[in-house]
Amino acid sequence: MIGDVHQLGLHEAAPPLLYVPYSQFPLPFTTVAVRSTLPESAITALLRAKLSAIDPDLPFADVNPLQWFVDRSVEDALFRATLIAAFALLALVLAAVGVFGLISYTVTQRTREFGIRVALGASRGQVVLAVVREGVVLAIAGIAIGIIAGAVATRALTAFLFGVGAGDPLTFSAVALLLLVVAAAASYVPSRRALRVDPVVALRAE
Repeated sequence: MIGDVHQLGLHEAAPPLLYVPYSQFPLPFTTVAVRSTLPESAITALLRAKLSAIDPDLPFADVNPLQWFVDRSVEDALFRATLIAAFALLALVLAAVGVFGLISYTVTQRTREFGIRVALGASRGQVVLAVVREGVVLAIAGIAIGIIAGAVATRALTAFLFGVGAGDPLTFSAVALLLLVVAAAASYVPSRRALRVDPVVALRAE
């Protein structure tokens, strides 16, 4: 009993196979698998010598490492996955820029409100903390919706993946953390900048 062999590629299920002696089922061609720690050039020379010793007229095809066959079987899926990853990265950058820009603009428009809070006795740290908390809560709500939508969309990626699941928790966590950091920075930076303005000037701002 041996393990499954994916002869038709990693995207295809391993078919049932039966191994029989070559003398009972000869083929016009033969593929030899060799396991060795020697470099590929040394293996090729050794195989040529062994084959010539058996029959000098036997043809000898190319020697390729096992990884070459694996890469060939997944090159189409790898190209599609790379293309999707590139677009996903671009979407992530655009989302981060959009979140930062929207929250920064919203916080900047609240300069008069910050002036009122400080004039009524709130410390600058309390104001900044409240603004950051609001931005993070808003980001968490958006991330929750995005995770649900992403979990549904990842079903379409299953055909491009081998040995891993489409819903990788590490990737989801990293993206969520990045957007949280962006939202916190987008709330913190403009609020600190707005609080540098004198409260009297802020109260006069339109």
